Amino acid sequence: MMTRKQFLRSALELSAAALGLTVLSSCTGPRAPSPDGGVGRIDAPPGGLGSSNNGSGSGSGSGSASTPRCVQNGTNVTIGTNHGHVLVVTSDEIGAAQQKSYSIQGTSNHDHTVTLTAEEYDTLLADRAVMTKSTFDADHDHTILVACA
Repeated sequence: MMTRKQFLRSALELSAAALGLTVLSSCTGPRAPSPDGGVGRIDAPPGGLGSSNNGSGSGSGSGSASTPRCVQNGTNVTIGTNHGHVLVVTSDEIGAAQQKSYSIQGTSNHDHTVTLTAEEYDTLLADRAVMTKSTFDADHDHTILVACA
């Protein structure tokens, strides 16, 4: 059974992630990290919380108009109530569209796992964001939002 605190935290994360989804879908430029470090751009400098650099795409909009934005520019990842976790979803992984599990420990003192299904990669290939949850470890989980940059 969920405690009141867990319920409120989960509801707040979901609300924040839904708001983030609205903001992400209308934002085309680089985004600054949130106070908890939960937002990163795939072409941001390495080492920032929630950020990664897979060397793909500059976000400049170059490339074929038929190339999905996630494949062309990479992804933005938001981790709700983040405290050092990092998730990197590369353009190559999106293009492959095969289920994959990710470790998101980052600089946190514990790990969580996030699994993206083939269907979720298909959603990203359609330039739509995906919302999921991490595993429940260390007495909590995290709401994860993966969106095209």
